Amino acid sequence: MADHKFEKDTTNWVFVSGQTEPRHLFDIIHAVHTLKLKGVSEDRIFIFTDRPGAAIHLEEYGIKAKHNELREMEERMTALPSAANLVMCVTGHGLPNGIPVMRGISLEKTISPTQILKCARSCKDQKVGVLVLTQCYAGIFNFSDARTEPKVVLIGSAELDLSLSPSMQLKVPIPNINPKEPALAEWNANIFMLTLFKWLEAPSDIDGDGALTLLDAYKSAGANSHLFLRNLKTSLSLNLEEWLIEPSRSVRDARAKTGSITEAEQQELLAREQTIKQQADILYINPVPWILHADLARAIKILL
Repeated sequence: MADHKFEKDTTNWVFVSGQTEPRHLFDIIHAVHTLKLKGVSEDRIFIFTDRPGAAIHLEEYGIKAKHNELREMEERMTALPSAANLVMCVTGHGLPNGIPVMRGISLEKTISPTQILKCARSCKDQKVGVLVLTQCYAGIFNFSDARTEPKVVLIGSAELDLSLSPSMQLKVPIPNINPKEPALAEWNANIFMLTLFKWLEAPSDIDGDGALTLLDAYKSAGANSHLFLRNLKTSLSLNLEEWLIEPSRSVRDARAKTGSITEAEQQELLAREQTIKQQADILYINPVPWILHADLARAIKILL
C-alpha cells in the first residue's frame, strides 16, 4: 500500500463536539494548541461545537480557528480548503445512535454514523481520511465502509461502552492571553483524546518499524489511556469501602444523639451518594479501543 504523508500543508483538521459542557471544548483547545505547537496553521483547523460562547473560550487561549455550530457541519464541510488528507476528531457525548446536536439543553437532532463518515470524506481533492471517535458508544461506527474512496481509517476510544473523562492535569498549562487570568491546567479531559495528542506532541515509533505512523499514535493512546484507567480503578477500589461505610456511621451517630438527621446532614449524604455513584460507574466502565483499516493506518506517515 502506498504511503500517505500527513504534513502541515496537506492536512485539514476538523474537531466536533456535540455538547455544551465546557470540558469538551477544553479537549479541543488542548488538541488545537498541540497542532499550533507543531506548526499547523489555523487556516487548516476547523471546529464545530454546540458550546455557547465558544469564541470567547477559544480566543482566551489564543485560538482563532474557524468555528461554527454543529448543525452547520454537513453544509460547511464541502467548503473546506483543498487538501490531500483530512482528520476529523469527535469528542463530547455520544448516543447509541449517533452524535447529538443540541439547542440549549434540548436535543435538536442526531447525526448518524453514516452522515459523519460522509463528512469525513467530503474535502475537495481528498485522498485519505481519518475519523477519531472519542465519545461514548464509539463502537456504533465500527464495521463501517472504510474502503470506499477516499479511504478512511476509523479509530474509536471505546466499543459499545462509555468513554472516560477523569480529572487530568497538564504538566505545562496552556496560557491564557490575559496574564491575569488562569491558564488551562486541569479539567475532566477525554483521556483517549488527550493521550492521542500527547503522542502527536512528542511522537515515538511504538512498533519499531522505523516510521512514525497513525498506527503508532493509536497504540500509544490505547495503551496509555488503559494504564491510566487501571490505576484509577485500583485507587477507587481501595477507597470505595470507606466511602460506603462512613455515611452509615455518620447517620447512626446523628440518630443516636437526636433521633434524626438535619437537612444539612441529609444534603451531605446525598452529595456523598452521588460521588459514590460516579466512582462506582468508573469501576464498571471498560472502554476498549479499536481501529478499522489498520493497513491504511500503517501507511499514514505523521510528518508534522
